[in-house]
Amino acid sequence: MQALEIYQQDRTDRAQGDPLPRQQYYTALRDALHRELMHRGYSDLLEQLLLDIRSGLMEKIYVVDYAALMECHSMIVLGRDMRDATEFVPHLHLRGEKASWADLEGPGSFLMTVKGDIVEKLKQLRAVSRQLVDARDDTVIPQADDAAQREIEQVHTLNKMLDERCKSLQQERDEAVQRLRMLEEGIITEQVRYAIEARRLQEEEALRQTYETQREAAKAAFREQFLEELEAARLVREENERTLEAMRETAAADYAAARTSLAGDLRQLTALLETKINAWDNTLDRAECRMLAQSYAALHTLCGAFLDKLALDAASTGADSAVLAGIAEGQRQLRDRVRQLETAINRLGLTILRPAAGEAFNGAYHVAVGVSAGAVGDTIIARCITPGVTVPGAGEALLKAEVELQ
Repeated sequence: MQALEIYQQDRTDRAQGDPLPRQQYYTALRDALHRELMHRGYSDLLEQLLLDIRSGLMEKIYVVDYAALMECHSMIVLGRDMRDATEFVPHLHLRGEKASWADLEGPGSFLMTVKGDIVEKLKQLRAVSRQLVDARDDTVIPQADDAAQREIEQVHTLNKMLDERCKSLQQERDEAVQRLRMLEEGIITEQVRYAIEARRLQEEEALRQTYETQREAAKAAFREQFLEELEAARLVREENERTLEAMRETAAADYAAARTSLAGDLRQLTALLETKINAWDNTLDRAECRMLAQSYAALHTLCGAFLDKLALDAASTGADSAVLAGIAEGQRQLRDRVRQLETAINRLGLTILRPAAGEAFNGAYHVAVGVSAGAVGDTIIARCITPGVTVPGAGEALLKAEVELQ
Protein backbone atom coordinates (compact mmCIF):
# COMPACT_ATOMS: atom_id res chain seq x y z
CA MET A 1 0.00 0.00 0.00
CA GLN A 2 1.04 3.59 -0.55
CA ALA A 3 1.81 5.81 2.43
CA LEU A 4 -1.25 8.01 1.78
CA GLU A 5 -3.55 4.96 1.80
CA ILE A 6 -2.06 3.70 5.08
CA TYR A 7 -2.45 7.19 6.61
CA GLN A 8 -6.09 7.56 5.51
CA GLN A 9 -7.01 4.03 6.60
CA ASP A 10 -5.57 4.64 10.08
CA ARG A 11 -7.56 7.87 10.47
CA THR A 12 -10.72 5.93 9.61
CA ASP A 13 -9.81 3.08 12.00
CA ARG A 14 -9.05 5.52 14.87
CA ALA A 15 -12.37 7.28 14.30
CA GLN A 16 -14.14 3.89 14.54
CA GLY A 17 -12.16 2.96 17.67
CA ASP A 18 -10.41 -0.08 16.15
CA PRO A 19 -6.92 0.99 14.96
CA LEU A 20 -3.86 -1.17 14.36
CA PRO A 21 -1.25 -1.41 17.16
CA ARG A 22 0.69 1.83 17.10
CA GLN A 23 4.10 0.25 16.52
CA GLN A 24 2.77 -1.80 13.59
CA TYR A 25 1.12 1.27 12.04
CA TYR A 26 4.29 3.35 12.55
CA THR A 27 6.50 0.72 10.88
CA ALA A 28 4.18 0.35 7.87
CA LEU A 29 3.85 4.13 7.37
CA ARG A 30 7.59 4.78 7.79
CA ASP A 31 8.64 2.00 5.38
CA ALA A 32 6.09 3.02 2.69
CA LEU A 33 7.01 6.71 2.93
CA HIS A 34 10.77 5.98 2.83
CA ARG A 35 10.36 3.64 -0.15
CA GLU A 36 8.36 6.20 -2.16
CA LEU A 37 10.77 9.05 -1.45
CA MET A 38 13.89 7.01 -2.26
CA HIS A 39 12.54 5.38 -5.43
CA ARG A 40 10.30 8.09 -6.89
CA GLY A 41 11.53 11.29 -5.27
CA TYR A 42 8.06 12.26 -4.00
CA SER A 43 5.14 10.95 -1.93
CA ASP A 44 1.44 11.74 -2.20
CA LEU A 45 1.22 11.72 1.61
CA LEU A 46 3.96 14.36 1.97
CA GLU A 47 2.38 16.56 -0.71
CA GLN A 48 -1.07 16.22 0.91
CA LEU A 49 0.27 17.18 4.37
CA LEU A 50 2.10 20.24 3.01
CA LEU A 51 -1.03 21.29 1.10
CA ASP A 52 -3.22 20.93 4.23
CA ILE A 53 -0.73 22.91 6.33
CA ARG A 54 -0.43 25.66 3.71
CA SER A 55 -4.23 25.97 3.38
CA GLY A 56 -4.74 26.04 7.16
CA LEU A 57 -6.67 22.74 7.28
CA MET A 58 -4.04 21.10 9.54
CA GLU A 59 -2.95 22.88 12.70
CA LYS A 60 -2.12 19.76 14.72
CA ILE A 61 -0.50 16.50 13.64
CA TYR A 62 -0.85 13.02 15.15
CA VAL A 63 2.31 12.15 17.08
CA VAL A 64 2.85 8.75 15.37
CA ASP A 65 2.60 10.41 11.92
CA TYR A 66 5.08 13.04 13.16
CA ALA A 67 7.48 10.31 14.36
CA ALA A 68 7.38 8.53 10.95
CA LEU A 69 8.01 11.79 9.05
CA MET A 70 10.90 12.81 11.32
CA GLU A 71 12.47 9.33 11.03
CA CYS A 72 12.41 9.62 7.19
CA HIS A 73 13.91 13.13 7.55
CA SER A 74 16.68 11.71 9.77
CA MET A 75 17.52 8.90 7.31
CA ILE A 76 17.21 10.81 4.00
CA VAL A 77 18.21 14.40 4.84
CA LEU A 78 20.70 13.77 7.68
CA GLY A 79 21.93 10.38 6.40
CA ARG A 80 21.52 8.66 9.78
CA ASP A 81 20.76 5.01 10.48
CA MET A 82 17.23 3.88 11.30
CA ARG A 83 16.39 4.26 14.99
CA ASP A 84 15.30 1.31 17.12
CA ALA A 85 11.51 1.45 17.59
CA THR A 86 10.91 -1.77 19.52
CA GLU A 87 10.13 -0.12 22.87
CA PHE A 88 10.11 3.66 22.45
CA VAL A 89 8.67 5.99 19.82
CA PRO A 90 11.52 7.72 17.92
CA HIS A 91 11.71 11.53 18.09
CA LEU A 92 8.89 11.68 20.66
CA HIS A 93 8.95 12.61 24.36
CA LEU A 94 6.04 12.88 26.80
CA ARG A 95 6.43 14.71 30.10
CA GLY A 96 10.17 15.04 29.46
CA GLU A 97 10.76 11.29 29.03
CA LYS A 98 10.87 8.91 26.07
CA ALA A 99 7.39 7.93 24.96
CA SER A 100 6.77 4.18 24.88
CA TRP A 101 4.32 2.45 22.57
CA ALA A 102 2.22 1.51 25.59
CA ASP A 103 1.64 5.25 26.25
CA LEU A 104 0.01 5.62 22.82
CA GLU A 105 -2.18 2.49 22.95
CA GLY A 106 -4.62 4.01 25.46
CA PRO A 107 -7.42 6.44 24.55
CA GLY A 108 -6.47 10.03 23.74
CA SER A 109 -5.90 12.34 20.81
CA PHE A 110 -2.06 12.61 21.15
CA LEU A 111 -1.81 15.60 18.83
CA MET A 112 0.96 18.19 18.65
CA THR A 113 0.96 21.69 17.14
CA VAL A 114 2.44 22.05 13.66
CA LYS A 115 5.24 24.59 14.12
CA GLY A 116 7.49 26.30 11.62
CA ASP A 117 10.40 23.92 12.15
CA ILE A 118 8.19 20.92 11.31
CA VAL A 119 7.14 22.54 8.02
CA GLU A 120 10.77 23.33 7.16
CA LYS A 121 11.81 19.72 7.82
CA LEU A 122 9.00 18.43 5.59
CA LYS A 123 10.11 20.79 2.80
CA GLN A 124 13.72 19.66 3.25
CA LEU A 125 12.60 16.02 3.06
CA ARG A 126 10.79 16.64 -0.21
CA ALA A 127 13.66 18.63 -1.78
CA VAL A 128 16.45 16.23 -0.80
CA SER A 129 14.53 13.13 -1.94
CA ARG A 130 13.96 14.75 -5.34
CA GLN A 131 17.65 15.64 -5.64
CA LEU A 132 18.70 12.08 -4.79
CA VAL A 133 16.38 10.55 -7.38
CA ASP A 134 17.37 13.13 -10.02
CA ALA A 135 21.05 12.39 -9.36
CA ARG A 136 20.44 8.66 -10.00
CA ASP A 137 18.55 9.18 -13.26
CA ASP A 138 20.65 8.26 -16.29
CA THR A 139 19.16 9.50 -19.56
CA VAL A 140 21.88 7.98 -21.75
CA ILE A 141 20.55 4.44 -21.84
CA PRO A 142 17.00 5.41 -22.97
CA GLN A 143 18.50 7.56 -25.76
CA ALA A 144 20.86 4.76 -26.79
CA ASP A 145 17.95 2.33 -26.76
CA ASP A 146 16.01 4.63 -29.09
CA ALA A 147 18.96 4.85 -31.48
CA ALA A 148 19.44 1.09 -31.38
CA GLN A 149 15.73 0.60 -32.02
CA ARG A 150 15.94 2.84 -35.08
CA GLU A 151 18.93 0.89 -36.39
CA ILE A 152 17.14 -2.39 -35.77
CA GLU A 153 14.11 -1.10 -37.68
CA GLN A 154 16.42 -0.17 -40.58
CA VAL A 155 17.95 -3.66 -40.56
CA HIS A 156 14.46 -5.16 -40.52
CA THR A 157 13.57 -3.00 -43.51
CA LEU A 158 16.65 -4.23 -45.37
CA ASN A 159 15.79 -7.79 -44.46
CA LYS A 160 12.28 -7.29 -45.76
CA MET A 161 13.66 -5.89 -49.02
CA LEU A 162 16.02 -8.85 -49.28
CA ASP A 163 13.15 -11.28 -48.69
CA GLU A 164 11.15 -9.62 -51.43
CA ARG A 165 14.14 -9.82 -53.72
CA CYS A 166 14.62 -13.46 -52.87
CA LYS A 167 10.99 -14.11 -53.69
CA SER A 168 11.51 -12.37 -57.00
CA LEU A 169 14.61 -14.43 -57.66
CA GLN A 170 12.70 -17.55 -56.69
CA GLN A 171 10.08 -16.61 -59.23
CA GLU A 172 12.77 -16.05 -61.83
CA ARG A 173 14.28 -19.39 -60.87
CA ASP A 174 10.97 -21.07 -61.39
CA GLU A 175 10.73 -19.42 -64.76
CA ALA A 176 14.27 -20.58 -65.56
CA VAL A 177 13.34 -24.09 -64.56
CA GLN A 178 10.43 -23.88 -66.90
CA ARG A 179 12.70 -22.69 -69.65
CA LEU A 180 15.09 -25.51 -68.87
CA ARG A 181 12.26 -27.92 -69.32
CA MET A 182 11.56 -26.28 -72.64
CA LEU A 183 15.25 -26.63 -73.51
CA GLU A 184 15.07 -30.28 -72.72
CA GLU A 185 12.24 -30.51 -75.15
CA GLY A 186 14.45 -28.94 -77.78
CA ILE A 187 13.04 -25.36 -77.83
CA ILE A 188 16.39 -23.69 -76.86
CA THR A 189 19.95 -24.92 -76.87
CA GLU A 190 22.16 -26.01 -73.95
CA GLN A 191 24.30 -22.83 -74.25
CA VAL A 192 21.30 -20.54 -73.73
CA ARG A 193 20.30 -22.45 -70.61
CA TYR A 194 23.84 -22.10 -69.19
CA ALA A 195 23.89 -18.35 -69.90
CA ILE A 196 20.60 -17.85 -68.11
CA GLU A 197 21.78 -19.72 -65.00
CA ALA A 198 25.08 -17.82 -64.90
CA ARG A 199 23.24 -14.51 -65.13
CA ARG A 200 20.97 -15.50 -62.26
CA LEU A 201 23.92 -16.39 -60.07
CA GLN A 202 25.65 -13.12 -60.85
CA GLU A 203 22.55 -11.14 -59.88
CA GLU A 204 22.20 -13.03 -56.59
CA GLU A 205 25.86 -12.43 -55.72
CA ALA A 206 25.59 -8.72 -56.57
CA LEU A 207 22.47 -8.40 -54.41
CA ARG A 208 24.16 -10.19 -51.50
CA GLN A 209 27.20 -7.93 -51.69
CA THR A 210 24.97 -4.84 -51.78
CA TYR A 211 23.11 -6.02 -48.67
CA GLU A 212 26.35 -6.79 -46.83
CA THR A 213 27.75 -3.35 -47.68
CA GLN A 214 24.60 -1.59 -46.45
CA ARG A 215 24.51 -3.63 -43.24
CA GLU A 216 28.17 -2.90 -42.39
CA ALA A 217 27.63 0.80 -43.11
CA ALA A 218 24.57 0.87 -40.82
CA LYS A 219 26.48 -0.93 -38.04
CA ALA A 220 29.42 1.50 -38.30
CA ALA A 221 27.11 4.55 -38.22
CA PHE A 222 25.23 3.19 -35.22
CA ARG A 223 28.46 2.40 -33.35
CA GLU A 224 29.85 5.88 -34.01
CA GLN A 225 26.66 7.61 -32.93
CA PHE A 226 26.40 5.45 -29.80
CA LEU A 227 29.98 6.29 -28.78
CA GLU A 228 29.32 10.01 -29.30
CA GLU A 229 26.20 9.87 -27.10
CA LEU A 230 28.10 7.96 -24.39
CA GLU A 231 30.84 10.60 -24.39
CA ALA A 232 28.29 13.41 -24.19
CA ALA A 233 26.53 11.66 -21.29
CA ARG A 234 29.86 11.19 -19.49
CA LEU A 235 30.64 14.91 -19.80
CA VAL A 236 27.17 15.81 -18.50
CA ARG A 237 27.55 13.40 -15.56
CA GLU A 238 30.95 14.83 -14.63
CA GLU A 239 29.57 18.36 -14.77
CA ASN A 240 26.66 17.36 -12.53
CA GLU A 241 29.05 15.75 -10.06
CA ARG A 242 31.17 18.90 -9.91
CA THR A 243 28.07 21.04 -9.40
CA LEU A 244 26.80 18.72 -6.64
CA GLU A 245 30.20 18.77 -4.91
CA ALA A 246 30.24 22.58 -5.01
CA MET A 247 26.73 22.64 -3.53
CA ARG A 248 27.82 20.27 -0.76
CA GLU A 249 30.86 22.41 0.09
CA THR A 250 28.71 25.56 0.16
CA ALA A 251 26.14 23.85 2.39
CA ALA A 252 28.88 22.61 4.73
CA ALA A 253 30.33 26.12 5.01
CA ASP A 254 26.88 27.60 5.68
CA TYR A 255 26.20 24.94 8.30
CA ALA A 256 29.52 25.60 10.07
CA ALA A 257 28.87 29.36 10.09
CA ALA A 258 25.33 28.87 11.41
CA ARG A 259 26.58 26.48 14.09
CA THR A 260 29.27 28.94 15.20
CA SER A 261 26.73 31.77 15.35
CA LEU A 262 24.26 29.61 17.26
CA ALA A 263 26.93 28.57 19.77
CA GLY A 264 27.79 32.25 20.41
CA ASP A 265 24.12 33.14 20.87
CA LEU A 266 23.71 30.18 23.22
CA ARG A 267 26.66 31.26 25.37
CA GLN A 268 25.25 34.80 25.59
CA LEU A 269 21.81 33.45 26.49
CA THR A 270 23.27 31.11 29.12
CA ALA A 271 25.21 33.93 30.72
CA LEU A 272 22.13 36.17 30.74
CA LEU A 273 20.01 33.38 32.22
CA GLU A 274 22.55 32.69 34.97
CA THR A 275 22.65 36.40 35.77
CA LYS A 276 18.85 36.52 36.00
CA ILE A 277 18.71 33.39 38.16
CA ASN A 278 21.39 34.70 40.53
CA ALA A 279 19.58 38.02 40.83
CA TRP A 280 16.30 36.22 41.49
CA ASP A 281 17.90 33.95 44.12
CA ASN A 282 19.41 36.97 45.88
CA THR A 283 16.06 38.76 46.04
CA LEU A 284 14.04 35.75 47.17
CA ASP A 285 12.39 36.57 50.50
CA ARG A 286 12.90 34.05 53.33
CA ALA A 287 9.37 34.71 54.61
CA GLU A 288 7.89 33.71 51.24
CA CYS A 289 9.92 30.49 51.31
CA ARG A 290 8.58 29.77 54.81
CA MET A 291 5.00 30.36 53.62
CA LEU A 292 5.62 28.00 50.70
CA ALA A 293 7.02 25.39 53.09
CA GLN A 294 3.98 25.73 55.39
CA SER A 295 1.64 25.34 52.42
CA TYR A 296 3.50 22.20 51.34
CA ALA A 297 3.29 20.72 54.85
CA ALA A 298 -0.43 21.47 55.09
CA LEU A 299 -1.09 19.95 51.66
CA HIS A 300 0.96 16.87 52.58
CA THR A 301 -1.02 16.44 55.82
CA LEU A 302 -4.31 16.80 53.96
CA CYS A 303 -3.23 14.24 51.38
CA GLY A 304 -1.75 11.73 53.84
CA ALA A 305 -4.28 11.88 56.65
CA PHE A 306 -7.62 13.40 55.71
CA LEU A 307 -8.27 11.89 52.29
CA ASP A 308 -6.85 8.47 53.23
CA LYS A 309 -9.11 8.38 56.31
CA LEU A 310 -12.04 9.60 54.20
CA ALA A 311 -11.44 6.77 51.70
CA LEU A 312 -11.29 4.16 54.52
CA ASP A 313 -14.48 5.51 56.13
CA ALA A 314 -16.30 5.54 52.81
CA ALA A 315 -15.21 1.99 52.03
CA SER A 316 -16.14 0.71 55.51
CA THR A 317 -19.61 2.31 55.32
CA GLY A 318 -20.33 0.78 51.90
CA ALA A 319 -20.38 4.05 49.95
CA ASP A 320 -21.43 4.12 46.30
CA SER A 321 -18.76 3.23 43.71
CA ALA A 322 -19.06 6.71 42.18
CA VAL A 323 -18.21 8.27 45.55
CA LEU A 324 -15.22 5.95 45.99
CA ALA A 325 -14.07 6.78 42.47
CA GLY A 326 -14.41 10.50 43.17
CA ILE A 327 -12.39 10.16 46.39
CA ALA A 328 -9.71 8.16 44.54
CA GLU A 329 -9.56 10.79 41.80
CA GLY A 330 -9.24 13.52 44.44
CA GLN A 331 -6.39 11.56 46.09
CA ARG A 332 -4.60 11.22 42.76
CA GLN A 333 -4.96 14.91 41.88
CA LEU A 334 -3.85 15.99 45.37
CA ARG A 335 -0.77 13.73 45.21
CA ASP A 336 0.06 15.23 41.80
CA ARG A 337 -0.14 18.71 43.35
CA VAL A 338 2.12 17.59 46.21
CA ARG A 339 4.70 16.27 43.73
CA GLN A 340 4.49 19.50 41.70
CA LEU A 341 5.00 21.56 44.85
CA GLU A 342 8.00 19.40 45.80
CA THR A 343 9.49 20.02 42.36
CA ALA A 344 8.96 23.78 42.76
CA ILE A 345 10.62 23.72 46.19
CA ASN A 346 13.63 21.85 44.81
CA ARG A 347 13.94 24.30 41.91
CA LEU A 348 14.03 27.15 44.41
CA GLY A 349 17.17 25.60 45.90
CA LEU A 350 15.39 24.33 49.04
CA THR A 351 15.60 20.83 50.49
CA ILE A 352 12.71 18.73 51.81
CA LEU A 353 13.36 17.16 55.24
CA ARG A 354 11.96 13.64 55.46
CA PRO A 355 13.98 11.86 58.24
CA ALA A 356 13.91 8.08 58.21
CA ALA A 357 13.24 5.81 61.14
CA GLY A 358 16.36 5.31 63.27
CA GLU A 359 17.91 8.75 62.63
CA ALA A 360 19.00 10.88 65.59
CA PHE A 361 16.66 13.64 66.69
CA ASN A 362 17.94 17.22 66.02
CA GLY A 363 15.94 20.08 67.51
CA ALA A 364 17.15 22.49 64.80
CA TYR A 365 15.47 20.41 62.10
CA HIS A 366 12.88 18.25 63.90
CA VAL A 367 9.97 18.77 66.28
CA ALA A 368 8.62 15.87 68.36
CA VAL A 369 4.84 15.32 68.39
CA GLY A 370 4.56 11.86 69.97
CA VAL A 371 6.37 8.85 71.42
CA SER A 372 5.98 5.23 70.24
CA ALA A 373 4.73 2.68 72.78
CA GLY A 374 7.43 0.43 74.23
CA ALA A 375 10.27 2.84 73.33
CA VAL A 376 13.60 2.55 75.05
CA GLY A 377 15.03 6.01 74.30
CA ASP A 378 13.98 9.58 73.66
CA THR A 379 16.44 10.80 70.97
CA ILE A 380 15.74 8.30 68.15
CA ILE A 381 13.14 9.03 65.46
CA ALA A 382 10.45 6.37 65.05
CA ARG A 383 8.79 7.82 61.95
CA CYS A 384 8.25 11.09 60.05
CA ILE A 385 4.72 12.47 60.30
CA THR A 386 5.01 15.69 58.28
CA PRO A 387 8.06 16.61 56.14
CA GLY A 388 9.91 19.89 56.70
CA VAL A 389 11.79 22.32 54.46
CA THR A 390 15.27 23.81 54.91
CA VAL A 391 17.88 25.82 53.06
CA PRO A 392 21.04 23.78 52.32
CA GLY A 393 23.79 24.69 54.79
CA ALA A 394 21.44 26.65 57.10
CA GLY A 395 21.75 26.17 60.88
CA GLU A 396 18.00 25.83 61.35
CA ALA A 397 15.16 24.61 59.12
CA LEU A 398 12.62 26.98 57.60
CA LEU A 399 9.93 24.52 58.65
CA LYS A 400 10.85 21.70 61.05
CA ALA A 401 9.76 18.16 60.22
CA GLU A 402 7.21 16.72 62.62
CA VAL A 403 8.45 13.36 63.91
CA GLU A 404 7.45 10.74 66.44
CA LEU A 405 10.20 9.61 68.83
CA GLN A 406 10.92 6.19 70.22
